[in-house]
Amino acid sequence: MKPSQTTSVKGSFPLPQSTPVRTVMAAFNANLPTSFMTSPTTHSHAQVTASGGTETRPSTPLAPTTPSRRRLREPEIDPDLYTPTKRMRILYSGLASTSSGSFLVSKVKLTSSMPIIDPILESMPPLQAPDWTLAYQSPNSQKTRQQLQEENGVLRTNLQMAHIHVHAQDGIIEGAHATMVVQNIHLRKLNGALYAKETDKSSDRTFTIDTSKATVYTKDDIRNGIYEKQQRKAAAAAEKKSRQDARVAKKGARAKLEEEWKAIKVRHEKAVELWKLDCEKRASEGVLKKDMPKKPKLQRKPKLPPSLEETVDDEEVDDEEDDENELD
Repeated sequence: MKPSQTTSVKGSFPLPQSTPVRTVMAAFNANLPTSFMTSPTTHSHAQVTASGGTETRPSTPLAPTTPSRRRLREPEIDPDLYTPTKRMRILYSGLASTSSGSFLVSKVKLTSSMPIIDPILESMPPLQAPDWTLAYQSPNSQKTRQQLQEENGVLRTNLQMAHIHVHAQDGIIEGAHATMVVQNIHLRKLNGALYAKETDKSSDRTFTIDTSKATVYTKDDIRNGIYEKQQRKAAAAAEKKSRQDARVAKKGARAKLEEEWKAIKVRHEKAVELWKLDCEKRASEGVLKKDMPKKPKLQRKPKLPPSLEETVDDEEVDDEEDDENELD
């Protein structure tokens, strides 16, 4: 059997990505999702109570617990205290809890009903542009307190406008980066599905007994099942041997026809030379050109018989057939 050749192309981004995208992708490569991370019951969700506080409610009913010296986690915790591993765990849990993205971190096989998300090309909203010329003005004279206060007010207003622009651009960039990360995760899962499809080796093994119904194993049923499988293998081997013999016969007949064709061309060349000498002799004797003998015609190239012409020459048909082991 010929070695398997991987033909899939690994999906990747065409341009160098920014540090956040590379960091997230490196985290995915270093921290693969586990069943604990992707389980909806792993993490608890904090909800706001009527009094304004937060209440942590687990996804499953609470079971009686025994006293423990382990300190309970506070519902309000500083996000800066989260380590990269905890952030990845929360990211996996968030993807697993969504209906359209849970398959990205699960063991579910990718199908055509799970298309890759489309990119959303956002543009800046119609915001008032700040006066950027204020950043390049230099003080050229002394100003009064009132003038300085007015100038500070103008600068503060334009700085707020610039902050709004930066905040909007950061949101657009963050959304684009998140989209690319999700698309890259989808491509990695798609590459895994393609690799599994390419390396899948089909087997001709069949169940000797139909196990879809209530089954009673007897000697006759097992013997008949094994006999039928042996008959199928024998028929396949006989068909393969027949194809091999036909190819050998076709190859020998083709070689014989090539030798015969070479001999025909040699005889034709000799006949043409004799014809030329005869024409020259007749021309010297005064014979008219119309009375000259015709030039010898080349015989048509012989062809294979129709029975051999239909034989397939490609030997890969038989090379790709695997011989499975016999049942014990």
